[in-house]
Amino acid sequence: MGEEKISFYLDILNRRKKLNDINSTSIVLIPKVNKPSNMTQFKPISLCNVVYKIISKVVYWTFAWTKQNNFCSKETDQG
Repeated sequence: MGEEKISFYLDILNRRKKLNDINSTSIVLIPKVNKPSNMTQFKPISLCNVVYKIISKVVYWTFAWTKQNNFCSKETDQG
């Protein structure tokens, strides 16, 4: 099972699969009080797909690491 997940993540990161299939979020309203009577008494939370969260964090940390290590510097871009 672990190898299947890794393969799936790599397929998305290498653009062999589309991210649209897993990019879904549900908005849920959690009551702040026992018997809410208006919308201000609810707290909205978003429930993202776990696979999407993992992939988005990998992409974010890859960019952060790249930027921190100057792999996207102007000197490199000018050739």
